[in-house]
Amino acid sequence: MELLTWSDPKYFIFANALIRSIRYHGNNNLIHLNLMDFNPEQAGHVMRMFSKDSRINFISTNLNQFDYKVNNKKEFYRNYRPRLFLDLLKKSKEGKLCTFGANGIVFTKLDYIE
Repeated sequence: MELLTWSDPKYFIFANALIRSIRYHGNNNLIHLNLMDFNPEQAGHVMRMFSKDSRINFISTNLNQFDYKVNNKKEFYRNYRPRLFLDLLKKSKEGKLCTFGANGIVFTKLDYIE
């Protein structure tokens, strides 16, 4: 089972805690971490933080890189995440993808979800 979470720079403190809690409890799942509206320096910092974790797929997105029109950042976030989920699910080798809000914390092995 692969995991998907997302964060903007202001919310990264929570995504950081989520990822660390996933790993702390022995879960070796592939984590797709969508860095939304991170500038290159911020994204680089996050990638260095997790440089020893080869099971994280970093995805950088921002409002300006897509053709579909949205009125504001909230609308972009709301509309992009389901599209990303479906795209990753189609590409998944395991055919299983679970989403976690960045403000979640994992307290156990995730085997029971599968």
